[in-house]
Order: sequence, then structure tokens, then C-alpha cells
Amino acid sequence: MPDKTTPLTRKDLLDLVWAKPVAHVASDYGVKPAAVLKACELLGVTRPTTGHWSKVEYGKAPQRPSLPPTKPGMPESTTFAEQASRRRRRPRRVEEVSEAAPEIAPIKWHVAVQKTRSAHRGGAVDYKYGTLNGKPGHVHLRLSVTRGCLDRGLQLLNQLAWLLEEAGFKFVMPEAGKTLIKLVYGSSETELEFSLRENVERYERELKPEEKGRDRDYIWDRWKYRPTGQLRLHIAEYYPRGGQKSWSDGKNTRLETKLADAVTAFAVCAKEKHVRELEAQTRQLRWKEEERLRQEAEARKRKEAERRTVLVTAATNWSTAQRLRAFRGACEARLRRTTPDGALTKPQDDWLGWVDQVITDTDPLTAGFLRALETSGNPPSA
Repeated sequence: MPDKTTPLTRKDLLDLVWAKPVAHVASDYGVKPAAVLKACELLGVTRPTTGHWSKVEYGKAPQRPSLPPTKPGMPESTTFAEQASRRRRRPRRVEEVSEAAPEIAPIKWHVAVQKTRSAHRGGAVDYKYGTLNGKPGHVHLRLSVTRGCLDRGLQLLNQLAWLLEEAGFKFVMPEAGKTLIKLVYGSSETELEFSLRENVERYERELKPEEKGRDRDYIWDRWKYRPTGQLRLHIAEYYPRGGQKSWSDGKNTRLETKLADAVTAFAVCAKEKHVRELEAQTRQLRWKEEERLRQEAEARKRKEAERRTVLVTAATNWSTAQRLRAFRGACEARLRRTTPDGALTKPQDDWLGWVDQVITDTDPLTAGFLRALETSGNPPSA
């Protein structure tokens, strides 16, 4: 079994650090990860960058480099024991600090995060903010990060997703034609909107002389951006008022340590939103009932007005019919006086018959105005 006193050539060390994470190599040899990092530094061995092992998991790792040439004075071999006892004489680089931290064990990906990862890997970069846009047609959660922060953003979303499910939430795939995955709380089916975003410092570049007279909205590449690596989780809901709905990386704390508090706030927001929705539904039902009563009152008013109009019209027609009868009698008397025997000619008799029909049609009492009331009890109508 190898131990920390086992001699390692440059090739041996290259094979080790590209076969497994630094933390695992250190564990195999019984040393701290810092000893492995010092050995790589001493022998000039290139190590995998941050995020390499996550890419390996999905078959997207970059090609392993060849062994760099030996520099003057560089030894050909070393042991981890020697490096464990060697004091560092310079500040640690950022990538070394990252590599020295314990590697994240393989995780179980939540299906919503899997789809978000698929949507953002290989996605186009927004020219204003430098964040990745989801690929068209791919369903996803709201994630807005730069390419360098994608792996961490996905892992953080994954932790959040599992915690939310333990708290009674569920993720619902969108209906056809939409791409945003919904977050729904319990039996109330209350939807919450949330997002995970990276804070990006944005600024405008100095314009070229030929660009200064143009409308800036048409200079698509005028924006520059600086990724900060700072992530911010935000619940996009109004209620409860005054409640915390946003969490970010702090100066000395990371967002990952605040997820438990955030999940509690998610549940509070969902319950408060459900209460507000029930209140809104009650107001809506009350309004509908008031609107129904108002429409019924207006309908009764219209019906009463129509009945009055029918009555007044019938009375007017009845009065007209009485005048027509009187006029018809005067006409007949005049026509009979024009003949020696008082008889009517056929044209005169036909005309008087036509007048009788007009009177019958005009008089509501003979035109059936009261027929419905006499037979079925229904009031007269137009």
C-alpha cells in the first residue's frame, strides 16, 4: 500500500491528480490535500481546474494535458511526507485554496435542476450582463449566472430543491408552449416565484469616435460586465409584508449556509399567499353575488318598463280604434246619402270592409291583447 513516504516521479504525480480529486489522493496517502498541492507545485505538474470532476461526471471533461518540460533546478521526484513538513513561503493562489477544500461528493440531481442544467449548458451569453440564457424550448428554473458560476449555481439550486421538497413543496413541469418550472406548495397548490441570480457589475465601454453620434440603443456591444461570483436567492412575492425574501453571499458567509432559513421563509410566503388568495376569492364571490343582484334588479326594472309601455301602447291603440269606428260610421252614412235608395256600391262596400279590418287589427281588445291573460293567466305582452 502506498503511503506518504512513497517516492513519486513527475509522471506518477500527474497520473494521480488526473485520476481522482486531490482530496482523495491525499486520503489514500494519509496526508492533507495541501501536501499534494505542494508536490504538484514543486514538480511543475498541472492539476485539474475547479469544476473538472463535475464535468467528468457528465462526460464533458477537458482533455488531460501532457507533462510540462522540466525547469532548471526542478527535482524529478518527491514524497508527500517531504511536502507535508515543508512550510509555504508565498501566499496561496485562489485556485489552490479551492483545490485544497474537500471535494463535493457525487450528488443526486433533482429532476428540475437536471432540466435547468440541460437548458443552460451550451446556452448563449446575454450581451448586456454576460449571464447564460436558457436554450429555446428547454424547461428550466429561474437561474441567471455567468458561465464560471454555473456549476455552483446548479449545486446550490439542487440543495434548495431537495430542501423545499422536504418542506412540502413540489416542482411541476410547465404546460405545452411554456418553459418555466413551477414551484407549488402542498395541498393548497399555491405557486411561488423565485430566482437565483449572480450579481454582475455592468459598465459601458468608451465609445469610438464614429459611434458617439449614434443612438446608444443601437450599439449592441457597448456593455461590459464583471462577474462577481456572488449569488442571490430571491422570492418574488409581495406577502408577507416586511418578511425576508432575499439571501445573498456575505463577506464571511456563503449562501449555502442560509438555505435552511430561506426554506422556512418559502413556507411562510406560501401560507401567507394562500390566505391572501382565499381572501381574494371571497371578495370575488361577494362581487359576483352583488353583480348578480344588481343585474336582476335592472332586469326587473326593464321588465316593468316594458309592461308599462305595452299597456300605454294598447290604450293608445284602443283610443285610436274608437275614433276609427266613429269615423267609419260617418263615412258609411255619407256614402249612403249619395244614392237614391241608400245602397252602397261594391267599391264602397269593399272599402268599408277594409276599414273594418284595420279597426279590428288596431283595437287591442279584438286583436288578442287579453288572450294570454284570459287563457293562461300570463300578463299581456307586446
